[in-house]
Formats: sequence, structure tokens, C-alpha cells
Amino acid sequence: MLSLMESNSALSKAAFNQLEGVRGIKKAQIEKFFAEREGDTKVLAETATTLMTEAFFKLDAIKEAKAQSINRYFNEQLSGSIHALKDTPLTSDAVSEYETAFRMGGGKVGGAEWNTVNDKYHSWLTENLEENGFYDIFLISLDGDVVYSVTAEADLGENVINGSLKNSGLAEAFNKTVAANDGEALGFADMSPYAPSGGAPASFIAGIIENSYGQPSGVVAFQIPLGKINEVMNERAGLGKTGETYLVGPDMLMRSDSFLDPKYHTVNASFADPVKGTADTEAVRMALNGESGSDIISDYNGNPVLSSYTSIDLFGIKWALLAEIDVAEAFVPVDPQGEEFYKKYVDAYGYYDLFLILPDGYVFYSAFREPDYQTNMINGKFKDSNLGELTRSVFKTNKFGIADFAPYAPSNGAPAAFVAAPIIHPEDNETEMVVALQLSLDSINEVMQQRDGMGETGETYLVGS
Repeated sequence: MLSLMESNSALSKAAFNQLEGVRGIKKAQIEKFFAEREGDTKVLAETATTLMTEAFFKLDAIKEAKAQSINRYFNEQLSGSIHALKDTPLTSDAVSEYETAFRMGGGKVGGAEWNTVNDKYHSWLTENLEENGFYDIFLISLDGDVVYSVTAEADLGENVINGSLKNSGLAEAFNKTVAANDGEALGFADMSPYAPSGGAPASFIAGIIENSYGQPSGVVAFQIPLGKINEVMNERAGLGKTGETYLVGPDMLMRSDSFLDPKYHTVNASFADPVKGTADTEAVRMALNGESGSDIISDYNGNPVLSSYTSIDLFGIKWALLAEIDVAEAFVPVDPQGEEFYKKYVDAYGYYDLFLILPDGYVFYSAFREPDYQTNMINGKFKDSNLGELTRSVFKTNKFGIADFAPYAPSNGAPAAFVAAPIIHPEDNETEMVVALQLSLDSINEVMQQRDGMGETGETYLVGS
């Protein structure tokens, strides 16, 4: 009996020792599994941070190049052209002769005297317009009469002081120039609807013409062509499929045509329908306030974008210049075969799904696009899910987090667990988004259902709180 009891005790002790050994191995394996998931998530966050840094660096470079080009066009090309024309003695002769002919014709253009002067100067002024790519060139008397126009629209013969043009951009440029009382000063009028050009938005630049005695004899003005501005801003090198650069004025309306929204956010459409054509975004407001920087914001269509912004000063008037690209394109690299990096990652490492989530909770990327894609994890229909709770926690703590298994509606109610980590902007140390991984139950079962040493009736399993 003693021998039998000792044998039974030894067998029992050996069985418990074996179970304890298996338990220890499984515990270490599961702890290693979750440590690896934390490592994977942090590597993904670092990858996304690198992509964000590179994207902002590229946008900043494009923004600066465009700002230099616009400044060069206005402050060198336009400014130089108007100075060259106004300081030419021939221009002083022209404005004086046109004004005299205009008076002799009873304040009208097209009379015999005016046509004689026009035959003398029109070809020369037309050549000047074509060489510089202006929309129009005006000669204006100091009394405000438009005595000459290359294109001869409805503004020719009108008055910018007390006539039909007194509230126009041309009048504003004229008045600024005359008020400066300085031969070197130029008057600039920002874009506004201009009736003689069919109500299309137009901007103007003007300068004083001086005679041989240094006395003012008139004003020369250019109607600035939109094509030159669009030529600079619509150059798309380095902007991918969804990137664009554009200009916005202090009225929050477009100063160059949008690439992504040619329906409402061209210059003409923006002024025609200011409600739909407005570009009142956080980045625009900061740029118009004189700030420069980069951030993830919502663009004028409400889409999340990486935005690099700055202001340009044009003769005392600020415009906002923005270079932007959709967050999905910036953060989701695609190989030459068109396969997404994150989808390949999920497949390779056995995850169920991967998400990129913005600070407002918007899920802008999902590898497999279940019903949670493009929803909001902070205030949307899945905000009470374990992923919703985890999203809020990571944004609050700026630390890695895990959500235990719970029924997850977007995956047909199947139990799901998640891990997530913050993606932090290096410049301001703020969390710009969260990367989250939906764990696959198969990976955990693969560990727990290994049956070495478990005999016919042994098993290992996990139970939650």
C-alpha cells in the first residue's frame, strides 16, 4: 500500500510538473506574442512618422519654390515691366497726345484726332503687351480718363474718378498710384469682378508717367493675366495624384485655379459663387495671419490633407499660398505593381486589419475597408467599440495601448482585439494620428493549441477578465 501510494504521488507530481512546465512555456509565448505586437505597432508608427516628415519636407520645398516664383513674377517681372514702360519718354508722349485727342473729340475715343494718335502708338503698345503677356495696357490721364486701351473693351473712354469705373480695381490701382505721389511707387489692386471684362475677376498694377521735366503726365496700368499665375501654381512636379498648390486672397476666395476642384474652386467660379468657392480653412487663416508652417488639416472640400502654408506680400496685400496632398496618398506607399505597403504588411504578419486614424477620430485608411473605414472612432457610430475606446485613450496619453477582445460590429460582431500607437509630428511633438492593428485570433490559437506533451485530454486556453 505504501509503495502504491508513493507511486501515485510521484505520478501526480510528475503530471503537475509537466502541466506547470507547459503553462510556463505558453505564458512566455503569449507575452512574447503581445510584446512583438507592440514592437510591430511602434515600427509602423515610426514608418508613418518618416513618411510624414518626408511628405512635409517635399511640400515645404514645393511651397517655397512657388512662393519665390510668384514673388518674382510680381515684384520683378511685372514691376520691372511697368517701370520700363512708364519711364520711357515715348509713353509720356503717348499719354499726352491721346489725352489731347480725347479732349478734341469731345471726351470720346474714335474720332479723327484720336485715330491719328492711335495709328502712331497702337502697334508699339500691342507689341509690349504681347511680349509681356499682359491682358491689357491702359493709358489714363491725371483727370481719370482712360484715353487708351490695347484691347479696347468697355472701359476705354470711361473715367476712374467719377465715371462708371470709379469703384473698379482699375480705379483702385490708379488712386493708390496718384496718392503715393512718388514716381517709383506702384499701385496694386487685388482681384475683384471687373465689369468691362465680362465681370471676370481682374487685378491691376499702375504707375505714374512723368514728362521730361519730372512732372506727372498720366498713369499707365496693366490688367494682370490670370494665365501667368496659373502657369506657376498648376505646375505639378512632385505632387503625385492628389497634390496641388493654390493661392487664396484675404476674402478667402481663390487667386489661382484649383487642380482638384475645377467646378467650384477656380478663380472665376470662386468669385461667381463665393459660398461654394470659399477656401476658408485653418491653414489659409494662419497663412493670411502671416504664419508659415505645416500640419494635417481639412482642405476646402473637407478632406484631410497634409498642408504646407505661407503668405506672400504683394504691394501690401497678403495672399495665402498652400501646397497640399491627401493624407492617404502621403501615408500609404504603393509599389510599382500598385499594391499598398500596409496591406502587404497585414498579409505578411498575420493581422486582420490595419487602420490610420486622425485626431478627430476619422479613419482615413483601412487595409481591408470593412464598414469602419471612413467612419469616426471618437463620435461616430462605432465610438463605443473597443477600437473607439482605444483610439481616445492613445490620443489622450500619447502612448501605446491595447484593447481586449470584445464583439466588434464592423467585423460581423466577431470578437476582436486591437493594439495602437501614436504617430507624433517631430516639429511640435503632437500626435498627428494613430496607427491601429486588429489582431487575428488565429495567431493566438496557433500558440495555445500546440499540443506537445498534452496527451489525449490535455489542453491550454486563455480566459479574459
